[in-house]
Amino acid sequence: MNDKWYLSGPLAIGTTEPKRALHVEGNGIHSGGTLAGLSFHNCESPGFVDTPTAGERWVWYSSGATARLWSGNDKLTISKEGNVGIGTATPAGRLNISEITGTPHSPNTGSLVIDHENAGGASSIIFRSKVNRTSDYGFIQFQDAATVGGAGESCRLIIGTNNDADDHIALMPAGNVGIGTNEPKSKLHISGLDSANIKLLSSDPVADFSYDGGTDSVFWFVHQGGDTGTTNFRNRNRDLLIIRNDGSVGIPGWLDVNGKLNVAGALSVGQMIRSYGRDGKTVPLCTEYRDDDGRFEEHTIQFLGGPNHFEIYVDGHLIRQIRRDANPL
Repeated sequence: MNDKWYLSGPLAIGTTEPKRALHVEGNGIHSGGTLAGLSFHNCESPGFVDTPTAGERWVWYSSGATARLWSGNDKLTISKEGNVGIGTATPAGRLNISEITGTPHSPNTGSLVIDHENAGGASSIIFRSKVNRTSDYGFIQFQDAATVGGAGESCRLIIGTNNDADDHIALMPAGNVGIGTNEPKSKLHISGLDSANIKLLSSDPVADFSYDGGTDSVFWFVHQGGDTGTTNFRNRNRDLLIIRNDGSVGIPGWLDVNGKLNVAGALSVGQMIRSYGRDGKTVPLCTEYRDDDGRFEEHTIQFLGGPNHFEIYVDGHLIRQIRRDANPL
């Protein structure tokens, strides 16, 4: 039948009191056939637009068992599995966003933009655990200030897990990780303007950095004791090198003698040792050995130079004077 019907008033189905131009009460509205769908135009558009190019008309319809919102082309799809696609007719996940041309980040643009409208507020994405949904979760959170509800713009992007000590964060890159650089040269590449790019803080008096190269090569870098403490380089449970915060160095981890450089064992020097005192004179060298009775004895050796000769002192006593031509005086 090709007849057309024209009504001057509203049309009511299942009710005698229509509230709109078409008012249906009952089991809903069904549209069937090859062109089934619901067409509606933009409120500001002057009339029907058959081929919209700027959102003048929209159509809800279904094809291929997928619901689609169309305006010139499909803008939004919902698959029979419940997956939502924006910019794609075949969403591969619960939410799949596809762009013909990607969107770099800027203050006002992005592929996905999440806003909050309260100053000092926070926006977050939560990943909940099925095992303990009430408290175990992972999250990504951006907040305006150092604390939520705080003032200023010292913003934070926080990635975390909650709430057990064995809830970890793991980065598993196929390549490298860069902090402060877009071109990392190693597994972890840190670049910054500060003099200290890595800062270790701990509630325990000891803060350490460890490297495990295998069963027999565990290496620790340990700082302990605050301003009067030491920095230790350790291989497993043995100190290889200790540096006091006053600048004293012990090798291997030996600081029993109160000197700037303390060596337990033989010291091999390829070139020379230079030792200078604050008054321009050489400072004494200290040596320690065990005598026949097993007691430690400590002695100092000092070299003083003059214009034509130099002098050797042991424990403050002049032992020998030698001319620059190497002949004894």
